[in-house]
Parts: sequence; C-alpha cells; structure tokens
Amino acid sequence: MALEKPNFARKFPHHFDIKDLSMWCLSWEGYPDIASRVYKCCQYFLQAMKQLEAQYAREGKNEPWEYVTDEIFQDTVAKGILFRNVHEFINKQNWFKKIYTFGNP
Repeated sequence: MALEKPNFARKFPHHFDIKDLSMWCLSWEGYPDIASRVYKCCQYFLQAMKQLEAQYAREGKNEPWEYVTDEIFQDTVAKGILFRNVHEFINKQNWFKKIYTFGNP
C-alpha cells in the first residue's frame, strides 16, 4: 500500500532538502563562506545537528526531532522564503549577469 502525500504536500509540492536547509541556516547565522560550498555546508550543518541532538538527549528529549517546534519550523521556512527571493532578485540584476556571464552577454 503506497502512502498518500499529506494535503499540504499535494497542495504545495515545492520542498526543501538538507542542502537548502543548511544553506539557509548557515547564511543566516553569518557563515556565507561555508554556505556557498554545498558539500562542506551539509557536513558542517549535520555535525551541528548531531551536537544539538546530543544536547537534547541529555535533557531527556530522546525522540528524533522532538526539539523541532512549530516556531523553529516557521522560522526556518521564513529563512528559506527570504533566501529564495533574494537569490531570484539578484540573479535578475544586470550587474550580476555581467559579472557571472564572464563578459558573454
């Protein structure tokens, strides 16, 4: 029996993965140098999550992701919305196109 997608997932098929999540959070925390390198970004983020998970386990929260509250989820999605909108805006700017097309219009 195939699992049915929740209503939200059917209505809003766009999602984010660990790469997106790590880039948003590390950029927001002031580490754009790490966030811009995808592999290193994911490694750094996963290491931080393991440390956070260990901290919460010491506090008696043993269920995976028990510490992800609605507030944390909403905060993270808000960062993603900002990140994607800024990224899209910058990509449309002429000065950006000139720099990253290496002189090829």
